[in-house]
Amino acid sequence: GWSVASASALSAAALDAAANANTSVWGVRQYADEFANDRSEFLVISETSPSMEILRGDASAGSPPHWLGQACVSSVCGESSLLNIAVHPKARRRGYGALLVLSALAAAHRTQQESFFLEVRSRNVAAVALYAACALEQVGRRPRYYQSPRDDALLWSFRFTDQDALAVLAEIIERNPHRDLINAYAELRHGACLTQESGSVGMDVICDQLVGEMRL
Repeated sequence: GWSVASASALSAAALDAAANANTSVWGVRQYADEFANDRSEFLVISETSPSMEILRGDASAGSPPHWLGQACVSSVCGESSLLNIAVHPKARRRGYGALLVLSALAAAHRTQQESFFLEVRSRNVAAVALYAACALEQVGRRPRYYQSPRDDALLWSFRFTDQDALAVLAEIIERNPHRDLINAYAELRHGACLTQESGSVGMDVICDQLVGEMRL
C-alpha cells in the first residue's frame, strides 16, 4: 500500500544506501536530525502499510515496514525543499519517484508555499529526467559540490507564482495514474487537523479503492 509516515533513522539510512550504492548517502545521524526537525516530513511508500498517515518524529516501534521509496521535504518561510529521495532498486520503473515528487509539489502548493527547490548530481541522468518530467526547471549549477564521487550539483526549482508552470503541473498530475492519492495527500497537508504538535494524523478520507490502486 501507500503511506506517508515517519520512520526510524536506521531504516531510512538503509534504504538510502540500497538506492545509492555508488555514491555518498545520508547517514543515520543526518536522518535522525531531520526526524527531530518539526519543519521536515517524510513521505514513505511501504509494502506493509495499507493506509495513508503522517507521523512526525521518530515514532517507529518494533520492526519497521519494508520501504520501497522515501522522500524528505522541509518547508521554511514559504519555501519547500526536497532534501532527499530514494527508491529501492527492486521497486524502480513503477512510477514511485514521480509519485513522491508530485505529492511533495502538490502539498507545497496547497499549503501556499511560494517555491520548491532541490539539488541533484549532474550525472544522475534518471533523476534529472524525473524532475524535468515533473515540471521543475533547472536554475543553476554548483561545480564540484558533491564528493564520493566528485560531481556538480544541478539546482532545480518550481515557482508557484508562475501560472503557466502551475497549469503544466496540474496537467501532469491529472495524467498520473495515482493522481487521487497525490491530491488526497495535498488536501491532508492543507487540512487544519495537521499541526506541528501532531504526533499522528490518520487519512480516514482515503477509501479502500484508492488504497487498492497502490496495492503492491
